[in-house]
Amino acid sequence: MRMTTAALTLRRAGLEDGPFLLTVRNEDSVRSQSKSQGLISEETHKNWLEQHLASSGTAIWIIERESQKLGYVRAQKIDDPGKSGQWLLSVALTPVSRGKRYGTWAVAEACRFLRETFHAKTIVAEVLSRNAASLRLFTTSGFIMTAHVQEHGQDLHRLELSLSK
Repeated sequence: MRMTTAALTLRRAGLEDGPFLLTVRNEDSVRSQSKSQGLISEETHKNWLEQHLASSGTAIWIIERESQKLGYVRAQKIDDPGKSGQWLLSVALTPVSRGKRYGTWAVAEACRFLRETFHAKTIVAEVLSRNAASLRLFTTSGFIMTAHVQEHGQDLHRLELSLSK
């Protein structure tokens, strides 16, 4: 599935995107704003990617502009009996791609696709309290802060976007 606007494309990731995904994920400024901040090995990432690309409960997209990879969006179905139709969304951009509203466009496209294809009802984002850029991205995209929690010693904001009409 490919979603395109005049300048940007959001396409499903494949195994060939593994090195790019790992490079972005292991970039210092991405790790410092992630819930899991350790470096990920190539082997661990390859195994994780193979498992998640084969899962109907995960969607990973590459954000591109004129065939240049700018970042990624990942959606993971929340498998909790009380949270039917909920998907957890995360976004990471390369340093040179930040501040250009690419993330805002990609979040909107990913949410539309999740609603249309997976019948998602609610999209959830969990953002470190100190991550002002991601908090701004999700609130600008219509997400509403629903909780402030502590997880593994980190302050997190939980934001949600209802897709129900």
